[in-house]
Order: sequence, then C-alpha cells, then structure tokens
Amino acid sequence: MNRRFRSAVYVESLHRDGDHGVHSFMIDCGPDWRTMMEGRGQRKLSDMLVTHAHFDHIGGLPEWADACRWLGEKGRLYAPAEVLEQIVRQYRGLADRWT
Repeated sequence: MNRRFRSAVYVESLHRDGDHGVHSFMIDCGPDWRTMMEGRGQRKLSDMLVTHAHFDHIGGLPEWADACRWLGEKGRLYAPAEVLEQIVRQYRGLADRWT
C-alpha cells in the first residue's frame, strides 16, 4: 500500500558540537501529523519549521500544540513573520503553547 501524508518532512541531524544525541525537527505540520508520528512510534517533537500558512502545511499545529502540552513542554515554532502572524490569527489560543 502506498500511504502518503500531506506536507510534512521529518529531519534528524547528529550533533557535531560535542553534544550527544540526535536533534530532530519537522518542516511543516500537515493535518496528518499525528498519524505520521504514531507510525514512527514517536511522541516528542519540540521544533517545527513552517514554510507557509496553507492548511496542508499547518493543519496539524493544534495536535502538535496538544502533544507539547501533554509532555509539559513548549514547542519552538519557526516561520517567517507574516506566516507566524497568520497562524496566530487562525489558531487563537494556541500561541501560548509554543515560543
């Protein structure tokens, strides 16, 4: 079966500055975010980069915000200023769950 997910890329990088472990982040957070993370067997993701504010790129942000809340973390959301403004307008009340 060919299962495709909308607009999300998971990136892992090894630390090279002496820090141990793997740093992971996601580029875009489509509405299939939770299903994709469950498929990976992963619950924690603290960094998110959003390229633009179309629904297929931000539709999973409410679920990501809930996951951060349940884990007792504040996620870090990165995006161009105009994209952040649009996300805050669209998802009022969630902005306090990320920095």
